[in-house]
Amino acid sequence: MANPLPDESRLYQRIKDENIKVPLDVWDLIYHRIGDALSAINLKCEYYLQINQVMPIDEAKNILNYTRIIKLVIDKLTKKTPQEDQNFPEFKKNSDLHPVILDMFTHYIPNDAYCINLVIYDSIDPVDPQPVSTERIKKILSHTKSSKAFMDRLREATLQTSKF
Repeated sequence: MANPLPDESRLYQRIKDENIKVPLDVWDLIYHRIGDALSAINLKCEYYLQINQVMPIDEAKNILNYTRIIKLVIDKLTKKTPQEDQNFPEFKKNSDLHPVILDMFTHYIPNDAYCINLVIYDSIDPVDPQPVSTERIKKILSHTKSSKAFMDRLREATLQTSKF
């Protein structure tokens, strides 16, 4: 899991004190794109752990597609890609996020995705490709669970609810 930010509790306090919110449509995007990618990775990993087998190389490569989606969404949230991106029509509206939220997003989720990639690339190294061992599968799961836990904490702190 990504190391906690040194001032994480202060950041959450600032979110509370300043009533920093993330719009509901942005949270929908995050949970539909990042959350779904993390869930797919979890399902693959849990399946191979359940049957107590290593993960084949082709399945491991599929995980890289999910981490690529995560990176694309984070890049979009942090404005590292052009606003007129066809991959995410949800971003046609202005979706500027508060700098505190951006700092947290760019720390936790990309670091966990990067660590997942390292585990996969280490296994599928072209010089000596190997299936992903159960120990490495557990490492991948720890990173997906870390990202999901972060998203849940941040959602709870920042969800902007509609007033009907």
